Formats: sequence, C-alpha cells, structure tokens
Amino acid sequence: MTAGLATAPPTTGRPRRVTPTVVATLACAAQLAAWGGAPLTRWGDTLPWEAVVAVTVVGFLPLAALPERPRIGFLGVWVVGCWCLLVPTYDPNAGLLLGLFRVARNQSRAATAVAAAAALVPVTVSSVSTAAFVTGRPGGDPGAVAFIFGVWVVVYALVVALALRLRRGADQVDRLSAELAASEEQARARERTRIARELHDTVAHSLSGIALQAAGARTVLAAQRPTDPLAGTLTSIEDAASQGMRELHRLLGLITGPGDDADPGLRRWTEVPALVALAQDAGVRVTFVETGARRTLDPSVEHTAFRVVQECLTNAMKHAGHGGSAAVDVAWSAPALTIEVSTRTGPVRPHALPGGHGLSGLAERVSTVGGTLAAGPTADGFRTRARLPLDPAGGTR
Repeated sequence: MTAGLATAPPTTGRPRRVTPTVVATLACAAQLAAWGGAPLTRWGDTLPWEAVVAVTVVGFLPLAALPERPRIGFLGVWVVGCWCLLVPTYDPNAGLLLGLFRVARNQSRAATAVAAAAALVPVTVSSVSTAAFVTGRPGGDPGAVAFIFGVWVVVYALVVALALRLRRGADQVDRLSAELAASEEQARARERTRIARELHDTVAHSLSGIALQAAGARTVLAAQRPTDPLAGTLTSIEDAASQGMRELHRLLGLITGPGDDADPGLRRWTEVPALVALAQDAGVRVTFVETGARRTLDPSVEHTAFRVVQECLTNAMKHAGHGGSAAVDVAWSAPALTIEVSTRTGPVRPHALPGGHGLSGLAERVSTVGGTLAAGPTADGFRTRARLPLDPAGGTR
C-alpha cells in the first residue's frame, strides 16, 4: 500500500466564525433595543432620540472597527454607558459586557481589574434606575437595588471568568505550537546529522582507500625504482587524501557537536497522557480509549505515534475550540498500531490562528516508518487515522 495523505473534499454547511465586527454590531443593536427609545432625562427634559442613537453608534465604532485594541473599544462603550447618568431608561450592559470580555480575553489582569472597576459606575446607576422602574419608587427599593446589582455582578464575573479560561486555552495552544515547531526543528536537525554521517562515512571510506592505495604504490615503487619522480606524486596523493579525511572528521564534529550520538528529541508513548491533560485544560473534552496489549515499538515508530496524537490534539485545540471534543481511539493489533482521532467543533471557537504544514509533514513522517495516514473533514469535525507497523519481535509490556 502506498503511504500518503488522503484528504477528503470539504463538506458543506459547516459553521462559520462570527467576526468581532458582527458581534459588536449585534451588541449595539441589543443596547438600543434595551433602551426602547424613551428620551426622557432625569430632570424631565426630552432628548432627541436620534442623538441617543448617534452617540451609541459612535461609541460602539471602536469596538467594531478596532477589535485588536480592546482598551479603546471598552473606553468607547463605557463613555456611551455613562448616558444612563442622564437618561435613566438607558441600559449600558450589552456594550460593557462585550468590552470587558475583550479586555479580559486579550489584556493583562491589571487592565481587566481597572475595566471591571470602571464598569461598576454605570452598572450601579443602571441598577438603581431599573429598581425604580420595577418598584415605581424614585431611587428604587434598597432591597431591589441590591438584588439587581448583585445579579449583574454575577453576570459580569461569569463573563470575565469565561474570557480568562479562553485565554488560558489559547496560551496552551501557543505553548504546544511552539513545542511542535521545536520538535520539527529537532527532526530536521537529526536528518541533517544523519545525512552528514552517511556522507562522511561514504567519502571517508573512499578517501581512505585512495590513501592506502597511494601508500602501497609508493612503497612498491620505492623498492623497485627508488629514484623515480612518481614517488613524490604518490606521496602528494596520500597526503591530500589524509588531509581530506581529517577535514571530514572536523566538519562532522562541527555539524553534530559533542555527544550528539544520543537523541533526546525522541518522545515516548508513555507521554501521551500529558498531551490529553493539556488539551483538557484548554477546554477540549478528550476521550482516550486504548485496546489491545501494548507492544515494544521501534523508537522512531514510537516517536511517530506520539507525534500523531500531539498533532491531532493541537489541531483540536486550534480549530474545535473551547467546548469542542476529541475522541482518541488506539488499537494495538498486529501487524499495525492504529490511531484514530475524531474532533468536533465546540460552541466557542478561538481566534483563527494561522495555518501550517503539520498534517503534510506528519504524513511524511508516518511514511518514513512504513505507515499510512489519512485525514479529512467530516460532517461535524475532522478525522485523522494513522496505521504504524508493529515490531514483530517486540513483546508485550
């Protein structure tokens, strides 16, 4: 069977990511809908409703147009939210919740704390206005004010907690991506070292043969014709071959470095549970099922098996998102170790991350150990299936 990467055609009807601009637009609409169009101020004056709409739209513009600058976006909706100081029926919470979420998702904890403290001003005023409207009493009943304010505090706390959890998941993805990049670089370095050693062995063998033959010919020539000038030529050939071998040894030492015979980059199958725990910490629900008796694998095959699981779980964290799922099924059954990973997209997806050559590189790695890899989208996610050869001589463990 020919090893390779089989990619299925993309399926239709897959969910698309909602852009930050669309989310900000919906939040603006929700805030205006919650206001309801009543333009009365706290002093009984009437404001043009167009003015309230215009100020709201302008305040939401940074949130919609500059998603990469969450502090400016929060400042805009906070200024708009302070309209509730003037117009008691104006509800500022939709914009403040979205602005605070983006700050907590992308900025430091200190910036999040400052934004949360600033949000308390319009939230408190809005709670008093809501309690006055519900109870029909100016200033509202203290108990009603406390209850409404408490509910909003819980909602804001949940939004911040969700943003921080998503941020931790994104950090986990970044760390694992860096580890993958380092692993690929180690693999390329090992391949360069292997090629250098093979080239060294081949050329050095040829040069040593040249040097030995030149030395033998020089010895015979010296015994038969001591004065023949050809002896000097043979000596030059012998010296050049010996110098070439010394240069090869020196260059190999520069490429490989001292103690390069060990290969610390090879990963073990026993490290797979740590990958599962890492993905679960990032918010992906992972089920891991292993059937059959484990067998001793060739180190390169064992490293490749680890990389298959690592690549699939990394892709799950990148693309399935928070609340997504990944099912890892491992079957130890001669003559092959079968690893199948199926992922499903969750309700909250992280910012897209840039794409690479992970699967194509993984297919090449699987191919080098005599295995096969097939990967492609499904109706609700993605599936990757790898078959790696088991060592017939390996015993169970």
